[in-house]
Amino acid sequence: MLTIGKRDASGTTAGEADHEPRVAVGEEGGVLGCAFSGIWTTRTVALIDADMRKIEKRSGFKTLALDVSKIEKMDTAGAWLIDRLVSAFEKKGVEIQMQGQSEIASILLEAVGEAV
Repeated sequence: MLTIGKRDASGTTAGEADHEPRVAVGEEGGVLGCAFSGIWTTRTVALIDADMRKIEKRSGFKTLALDVSKIEKMDTAGAWLIDRLVSAFEKKGVEIQMQGQSEIASILLEAVGEAV
């Protein structure tokens, strides 16, 4: 039997809505911290793109600390969005610290960075 999940007004199933991509942002002592969570794939990154662009415009700190440990799933689209953020701050001379990436996430982020 084929079962179709209940969808909300956004077109996502109720289970998918619980795993939307999110970024929590905080700033303290010259460090801007971003903790990513949820599913960062081609199907979901449009939900977080505007928030990521707002972060890219921030200034006034020396270090960008990224935590990707709570990303449940990521493909090249999700990796590209994170790489775009990293690249924007590298151009500003900001030190980048990334933590929590799995071996697979590291390979994917590195591959996207090289391709860009």
